[in-house]
Amino acid sequence: MLQPTSSVRRAAESQGTLPEPEELSDGIWSFAVPMDSQGIPFSLCYAIEDSAGNLHLIDPGTDSDENWALLQKNLRRIGRSVSDVESLVATHLHPDHLGLAQRIRAASGARLILHREEDRAACELNLGLGAGDLARRAEIWGVPAAHRSRIAHSHNSAKHDSFPTADLLCDAGEILPVSGRDLQVIHTPGHTSGHMCVRDRRERILFTGDHVLPTINSGIGLGGSAPTNQVDDYLSSLEIVAEFDDHVVAPGHQFGFRNLKERCDSLAAHHLQRTIQVRTALEQAPHAHIWELANQLTWSAGWENLKGFMLISALAQTEMHVDFLRSGLAERHLRVHNIT
Repeated sequence: MLQPTSSVRRAAESQGTLPEPEELSDGIWSFAVPMDSQGIPFSLCYAIEDSAGNLHLIDPGTDSDENWALLQKNLRRIGRSVSDVESLVATHLHPDHLGLAQRIRAASGARLILHREEDRAACELNLGLGAGDLARRAEIWGVPAAHRSRIAHSHNSAKHDSFPTADLLCDAGEILPVSGRDLQVIHTPGHTSGHMCVRDRRERILFTGDHVLPTINSGIGLGGSAPTNQVDDYLSSLEIVAEFDDHVVAPGHQFGFRNLKERCDSLAAHHLQRTIQVRTALEQAPHAHIWELANQLTWSAGWENLKGFMLISALAQTEMHVDFLRSGLAERHLRVHNIT
């Protein structure tokens, strides 16, 4: 059973209130950072003190004047300031995780650290996905003409963030340059292609970003194009981190918890149920377009209510599951989790 590490944090998350800063271990603090996303009240930023007295932040959070002021307030509460920040580690490129990075970098000279694959994705996303590209994808997906304007409109009306590129790139297995600490990079693609977790090997804490959350099911393929199947990537990455079941999990949202392997198994089962739904739809209509298949699946918001980014994401995920099945990659995962 999932074991929250703080009843206070668990209660704040369920009530939608902002919890106070918390010290997880000697010299490691957690700050809640408000979000403007419906249903998720805050993200979690982690401040780690090194042996020289400098600070290193993991996932500083959403950019806003209010959050910038809150960060400075939280740092003062632990006797520090923004000028003490030496590095910024982002588990992935989403704005609710690294949005404040630009302000902090400008104020302190801190280096932004990203996984090499995530920095590549950031550069690609900064080039932008044009309406013409979306129109071509809509055609491949078999989107009826009457619905294609909804997809094109989502591109024209959406707010496009500029993603910061890294000052320092890292790869799987590397130890982050944080003096006196033992922080290991674990590449966990799936949510985005360059998502990474950070493992404090000495304190036995695993900072999981959006890869593993206590009750929210992480989305897959939300970071631009990838050279591999991101369903397979995500499920394989769950297997990697499940090995650290004795660690405290410090996620990017909600609250810390224990029993990581059990949560990884639950997440894998959730996504493989979508695979089973896609397989059933393909058996009934082997040559159906992605649009027709997606229409047969269960979506939490309801198929008819999906629009804009959510509609594009649903179609992209359906396409990933189709490739997951047709490539044969699904067979091992279904067997491992005894799902038929």
